[in-house]
Amino acid sequence: MSIQFKGNAITLQGDNLNLDTAMGWYLGMDALPPTEIAAKFMSGINQEIAPLVKQGDILIGGKNFGFGKVHGAFMVAIGVLGIKCIVAESFSTQLLQIALMTGVAYLVECPGVLDGVDMGDEIEVDINNSVVVNKTKSTTIACKEFSPFLIDVMNSGGHIKHLAKKVAERNSN
Repeated sequence: MSIQFKGNAITLQGDNLNLDTAMGWYLGMDALPPTEIAAKFMSGINQEIAPLVKQGDILIGGKNFGFGKVHGAFMVAIGVLGIKCIVAESFSTQLLQIALMTGVAYLVECPGVLDGVDMGDEIEVDINNSVVVNKTKSTTIACKEFSPFLIDVMNSGGHIKHLAKKVAERNSN
C-alpha cells in the first residue's frame, strides 16, 4: 500500500523547538476546548501560523523537534487542524513515543529538509520510498526509512490500537 501525504509546507525554523513553549502551554492551553487550542497553534512562537494551516498541510521542523515535555495541546491541535505528517531533521524521543502511541501523525526524519523546503512550498511525502518531493522547486530530499512494523502501527491508529488488532487476530484463530 502506497502512503503519501500532499500539502503545503508549514515551516518552523530552528532546532530544539520546545512544543510546550511554542503552543503556549504555560497559558493553560490544555484546559481549552480543542478548536480553541487549534486556533492558537504555535502562538508561543508565531501567532500568524495558525490561520495559515489548512487540512493536509505538512509541518516542517529542525533538529530535535518536540524537545522538552510534550503536553496534549500539540497533538490535539494537529488532529483538529488535519496535519497528518510532520517532517523534521530529527525528533525528540518523547514526541516519537507520543506519535506512535496515538497514531495522530506520521513523523518522518529527513536530514536537510529545512534547507530544501520553504514556507508554503507544495510538497509530497512518500513514506514507502522515503522521500520528500518539493513540487514548487522540483527537488527531492531523501529521508530515513520507515520500517514495515512502524507503518503497520501507524496505519492501525497507533500502538494501542495496533496491539488491540493483534490480540483480536490472535483470539479469532
